[in-house]
Amino acid sequence: MDYKYSSASQLRIHGEDILDEALDFTRVHLKSLVDKTGPHLAKQITKALEVPLHKGIPRLEAFNYISIYEDQEDDSKNDTLLSFAKLDFNRLQLLHQQEIGHVTRSHGGFVTSKRRRRRSRMRRRRRRRRRMRVCDLQKKKEKEKEKEKEKEKEECRHKKNP
Repeated sequence: MDYKYSSASQLRIHGEDILDEALDFTRVHLKSLVDKTGPHLAKQITKALEVPLHKGIPRLEAFNYISIYEDQEDDSKNDTLLSFAKLDFNRLQLLHQQEIGHVTRSHGGFVTSKRRRRRSRMRRRRRRRRRMRVCDLQKKKEKEKEKEKEKEKEECRHKKNP
C-alpha cells in the first residue's frame, strides 16, 4: 500500500505540499520495511526508492523484476509466468538485434565508405612512415660513408705527414 502512495506522490508538481508530505511519509515507512521483510521484497522496495516506476524504462524494469522474481522461493511464484516473461524479453531483444542488423545493412554503404576512407588514410600514413624510415636509413648510411671517407683522408694525411 505504501508503495502505491509513493508512486502516486512521485507524480507531484511544484507547490503540492500534500504530495510532498505523502512522499516523505511513504519513504520513511518503506525504509523501515526493508529491514522487516524478506530479501526479495527488500530488493523491490530499495529499487522503488531509487527509481520511481514511472521514471524507469519499462523493459529494463521488467528485466530487473524477472531476476527478483526468479530468486523467489515461495508459493506465490508461478514458473509458467516466469518462463513467459523470459521468453517475451528474449524475443524483444532478438527483434532489436535484427533491427540493428537491418539498419547497419541498409546504411552499410555509408558506414563502409567511411571505413574505406579511414583504411586508405591509414595505409597512406604507413607508407609515408616507411618512406621516412627508408630515407632516414639511407641518410644514415650516407653519413657513415662520409665519416669513413673522412677517416681515410685523415689517415692518408697522417701517412704523408708523419
